[in-house]
Amino acid sequence: MLVDEPDDLPNEERAEGVLGHREETGKEEDPGNADTVDPTSSEGLQDTLAPSQASPSVGATQDFSLGSQATTDFTSKGPLPSPKPKLPEFVGHYSIKKILGRGGMGIVYKAKHEQLGRVVALKMILAGSHASPEQLQRFISEAKAVAHLQHPNIVQIFEVGEHEQLPFFSLEYVDGDSLDRTLAGKPMAPNEAAKLTETLCIAMQYAHDHGVVHRDLKPANVLRTQEGMPKVTDFGLAKRLEDADDSSSTRTGTIMGTPSYMSPEQARGSVHELGPATDQYSLGAMLYEFLTGRPPFLAAKPVDTIMKVLGEDPIAPRQLQSNLPVDLETICLKALQKEPEKRYGSCKEMAEDLGRFLRGEPILARPVGQIERSWRWCRRNPLVASLSTAAAIGLISVASVSTWSAYALQSKNQELASSIEALNVANTNLKSTNIELDQSNQESLRRSERLQQYVQEVFRELNKLNSAENPRTRDFKDKTLGKTLPLIDEFTREIPEGGQGVATKISALLELARSYKDQGMVAESERTIKESIRLARERIEVQQGSDASRSNLYLCLKELSSVQLELQRDVSASLETLQEARLLAEQMVEDSKAAPNGLGKLPRYRSEQMLADADHLIGVANFRKGVPNEALISYERSSALKRKIYESVRDGSALRDVTPAPSEEEKKKIEESLRASLPISRLAYAVALNRCGRGAEAEPILRSSYEQTEKQLASDPTNLIFVRVVVGSAGTLGEFLSWNDRKEEGAKLFQRATELSDILMAKNPESFELRRSAATAYHRRAQWVADTDPTLSAELGAKGLSLRRQSAEADPKNDRRQLEWMISLSRFGSVEQAQSIGERFSKSSKRDPEVLTEVAQAFSQGYARATDPEMKSKMERYAIAALKKAIEVGFQDSVFLRSEIDYKPLRSNLEFQALLKSIEDLPRSIERE
Repeated sequence: MLVDEPDDLPNEERAEGVLGHREETGKEEDPGNADTVDPTSSEGLQDTLAPSQASPSVGATQDFSLGSQATTDFTSKGPLPSPKPKLPEFVGHYSIKKILGRGGMGIVYKAKHEQLGRVVALKMILAGSHASPEQLQRFISEAKAVAHLQHPNIVQIFEVGEHEQLPFFSLEYVDGDSLDRTLAGKPMAPNEAAKLTETLCIAMQYAHDHGVVHRDLKPANVLRTQEGMPKVTDFGLAKRLEDADDSSSTRTGTIMGTPSYMSPEQARGSVHELGPATDQYSLGAMLYEFLTGRPPFLAAKPVDTIMKVLGEDPIAPRQLQSNLPVDLETICLKALQKEPEKRYGSCKEMAEDLGRFLRGEPILARPVGQIERSWRWCRRNPLVASLSTAAAIGLISVASVSTWSAYALQSKNQELASSIEALNVANTNLKSTNIELDQSNQESLRRSERLQQYVQEVFRELNKLNSAENPRTRDFKDKTLGKTLPLIDEFTREIPEGGQGVATKISALLELARSYKDQGMVAESERTIKESIRLARERIEVQQGSDASRSNLYLCLKELSSVQLELQRDVSASLETLQEARLLAEQMVEDSKAAPNGLGKLPRYRSEQMLADADHLIGVANFRKGVPNEALISYERSSALKRKIYESVRDGSALRDVTPAPSEEEKKKIEESLRASLPISRLAYAVALNRCGRGAEAEPILRSSYEQTEKQLASDPTNLIFVRVVVGSAGTLGEFLSWNDRKEEGAKLFQRATELSDILMAKNPESFELRRSAATAYHRRAQWVADTDPTLSAELGAKGLSLRRQSAEADPKNDRRQLEWMISLSRFGSVEQAQSIGERFSKSSKRDPEVLTEVAQAFSQGYARATDPEMKSKMERYAIAALKKAIEVGFQDSVFLRSEIDYKPLRSNLEFQALLKSIEDLPRSIERE
């Protein structure tokens, strides 16, 4: 009934990646010709002392991290050969231009594909038939890992082949430098470091989602293009999670990676424990270096570095750079936890916390307390800890004897002693009270931290199961939530409401409410959200109306409005809640405030974004209510404000009050994100214009929106976000043209939408949201070609029906998917089955105008297809009855009733005509501003 809005596409559907290599400069580099190192010996391979250079990688016999030191396998015997081939003229279709780098068993050339004219980095294994099975396996494993991935910040492979019995693969060439050379031992600005790490976290989450773990992340393996875009390279140590046998390192005790960046589980040689958490640790080590100019652990020899990784905590970054924000240090140190389970649950969660830091919002991570830090040290150093405890007991004994001696000497002057004793008793009582209070407070804080961490960890695991995207996980999630929600609910109540813990509690309550909502538990979800709203209101008082505290309440209100609209089907209540959220955003725009500590003030453009978002949601609610004239006003305000925000960001005026100032790369991303949202915003406005009977004004906007989305797609053809946006805008414009008797032009747009839908499905066949988008495209096209090509219509309709059936059966609690399946059934499937679903919704106490009009659509089509006169009459009556109910609860969209193709069978019905006239004769409650 409304425009497709692809806001819920997963991040991993952003494709295209690049591999770059540093070019050789004068001095020849030979990263693969290293001696074997005995980890128990003080001799052997030297770790780099200068923090500007990468530490040596350990474990790969064909490291191509060109420019860094050797990659070494602690279990291998003797040096690897270092062949130095002459520069060939051609390798397959590629003309060789120069050597970019050379390793012990391979080489990387700068080459050009003569037929395509594409410059690439060509990686070859030179040992050929003399290469060991392990060498060949690693070379093949890297090709497999890279070929798997298409992401703008990850290596992209073009071709795998063989030349004169020598295997090779070609990758996209990047002319930038590596991060280790860019850093040169100097720290980055905190925001720049956080943004860069956030980008890398998102890239590695994409890799992990596609079953690939890098296992050798370090600055030397990240290159930047001339425009500054980071690219993760060198997957020589990568492991595919689906491979039960990691043939590159199956032996326990094999230490793989780069000492300064390897996780403790890597340093122990626990090869079967290495997974996504290993890469996250390396990202934490890189963030540490970005912030301080040096990695967290560094020694003269790799063995010494590994011992530090295993036995020491890193120096807190703020001890090296005192001006670093506490939150950023907390994020960094959480990623560097020794135990994998104490790190973030995924790279995505680390990226999200970095995003919160960059936006000035409370992060979820909490710093490790002194007690826990001491306990961890004792666990790693039990002997030293025991000796320290014994020494402490001895000191206490000496102190006790000395105190007793002093008391004995003072007993000779009883009067003076009595006075002193009275004073001492008072002081002791006061100290004892203070100690007890302090201990109580400390215990309360420790308990609060434990509860917060527990809540976060539970939801972190549950959120990995995206039942909206893939409902097959719902059963497991439901069972897990059924057991844990009551416990989490109880724990959440115990988190103190004062201090910094309140922000975490609000966040935890929102997550709890979303989980309840996902289960369809309306009362529990509403209760939990209202509790978060209560806390958020109190927080506003404590923080004296800071932007951050008001934005927390804004998010809570948005969540409540969603429950009211989606679960309670109470459009009026949802609109009332959204109006309060809008008022908050408007107040932040007009009167921006910081908290008493000077923090918590948002840039004006961020507050304006919330205001535009609230207006858009109010428009959506009014559209679903069936009052397009009221929706139009909100859509128009939202669209105009989004355009204003975009222009102000583009000319730089919106970012002048942002502290610290964003980098050029950050500015570019903000601008691109805003620009990408404009066509969808204008599209919604144009649809509302049309539904208000102003089609002549709507058409140029619909065309412009479609053309803009096609341009975006042309600029990035592999971006699935853009593909889906074009699907929606093409379908919407096609439907408008078909409604206005331009079916031939509309048919071309419907065809474009289905062709792009095939691309979406091929890229991610398991995504239920993409199935929904594709099903809508097929259904639309099938409807409008029915008169001219019944065979094609039946074929397209069957495809759309199949997709909607899969989504509906996999997620039976999702009303939206059930309704869409019902409409497809009524047109291309079983009329009786559609009737059954329609009756269930029409008898429901949820009197939602959108649901009732869609039920009427299904009954209208059932009326057209039914052959039994009694059934035909019944379906007709049901359709009219559903429309009457919709009008009773406020539906006023006469243009929809006139133009929606599903109502065509009813248009000759006198009752239908009377209902239509009753809507058209209604006075409009709100005129266009």
